[in-house]
Amino acid sequence: MTIRRARLASALFVPVLLAPAAAGAQAAPHLVLVGDSTVTEGSGWGLGFRQLVDGDAVVTNTAQNGRSSKSFRDEGHWATTIAAKGDYYLIQFGHNDQPGKGPERETNPATTYPANMARYVDEVRAIGATPILVTSLVRRTFSETEPGRLTSTLGPWVDAVKRVAAEKRVPVIDLDASSRALCERLGPVDTARFNVRTDAGTWDTTHLDATGSLAFAKLVVADLRRAVPALSPWLIDDPEAEREPLPGDPRPYPLLSPPGPNGERVPFGRVYTRSIRLAMAERRTLDDGRPFDPRELPPAITASAILVAWEFPGYNGQVERPGCGFAADAPTRVSVRVLPGWTESADGQPIAVYTDPARIRELLAPFDRNVRRIRWVAVLDPARLKAGSHLAWRTTNACPGASGLPSMYQAAALIAQDDIDGWR
Repeated sequence: MTIRRARLASALFVPVLLAPAAAGAQAAPHLVLVGDSTVTEGSGWGLGFRQLVDGDAVVTNTAQNGRSSKSFRDEGHWATTIAAKGDYYLIQFGHNDQPGKGPERETNPATTYPANMARYVDEVRAIGATPILVTSLVRRTFSETEPGRLTSTLGPWVDAVKRVAAEKRVPVIDLDASSRALCERLGPVDTARFNVRTDAGTWDTTHLDATGSLAFAKLVVADLRRAVPALSPWLIDDPEAEREPLPGDPRPYPLLSPPGPNGERVPFGRVYTRSIRLAMAERRTLDDGRPFDPRELPPAITASAILVAWEFPGYNGQVERPGCGFAADAPTRVSVRVLPGWTESADGQPIAVYTDPARIRELLAPFDRNVRRIRWVAVLDPARLKAGSHLAWRTTNACPGASGLPSMYQAAALIAQDDIDGWR
C-alpha cells in the first residue's frame, strides 16, 4: 500500500468506525422480519418496509419464498432467525399453510397453525425480544359476483393469528384488514398496478413489485406505530418527501451499467467525488440554517477518494433476484472488486467496502439525506482508476449469469474514460 493510499484509508475509516454514540441516546432497535414470499424484499412488503425505517435502526429480513409456519422451522430458517438476536420480530405466515401446499407445509388453522405461531411468540420472548404478529397480506382477487369486493380463503388463518395475539397479549398488525380495505377502496383497475406479470404472461395478484411493496409496507408501518409506540421515532411516514432533491441541488454522478444491446448505459448507483461531497454538504448545512465552514467537515467528505454507492432497488429500477447478492443476508455475503476487463487483479482495488447499514449511514449522512436504499459503498482511489475496468460485486453463493450458468461475479458497472474524466 502506498503512503498516499494508506492516508486515504485512515481518513475514511476514522469517522465510520470510531464515531461515538450520542450520550444518553436511546439505542436504535433491531427489527427482524419473518415470513413467506409476501414478506420478502423481492416479492413482498419487506422492500418498502426497509425504506420506511430510519437508517439508525437495523432491519433484518429472514423471510423465505414458499415457506409456511411449519416448513420455515423444519428447514432450519427459524434457528438462523432467532440467532440474529433482534429486539422486535414481525412474524407473518398463512399463504403456504393452506391446503394444496403439500404435507411438508400445510397446517390446520384450528390446531397446528396457532400452535406454531404461539411457539414462535414464546421463543422470541425467551431471548428477551418482543414478538409482533402480522395477519396475512390479502390476495388481490376480486369477486366475479361483487366486482368491488375481494375474495379470500385466508380467513381461518387470519382469525387464528388474532386469537394467539389475544391469548398471548402480543401486539398484532392486521394487514389482512388494512390491505383488503385499501384494495377495495381503489377498486380492480387501480389495484392492478400492484400486480406482477409472471414468466407465463399471466398476472400474479399475490406478490408485489416495488410500487406495491411500498404501498402495503405503509399499512404495516401505520399499524406498527399504533401497536408499538416505542418504535415511532424510527418509523417514517413518507420516505419520498425526505429523499426527493430540489431543483438545483448538487447530486452525485450516476453509476452506469455496461452498454446494453442498443448501447444504452443504465444508471443504478451513485458516485460521490470530493467536489460533489463538498457541494452536497454545503447545501445540506445551509438548508439546516447553519453556517457552512469546510474546516469543520469530517475527513470522509474532504478526502480525495471517490465513494461509489449501490442503490438498493437494483439494476434498471428492478429488485435483484434473491440469492444474487441482494437477498436478506446480502450485507454479510457481498464483496466489491475492480476488474480490468474480466481478469481479476489487485490493481485499483477498493480502499474499503462497507456493507453494514449503520456504517453506510455514518459515512454518507453528513452530506446526503437519501441513503436508505444504499446497500454497499466502495471507497476508490481516483489515481488508480483505469478506463475499461468493471466495478463488480461478488457473492459467496453462485448466481446465474447472463448465460444462465452459475457465476460468482455479477457485473455491476463499466468505468469508461468519460466517467473518469467526469469524476475528477
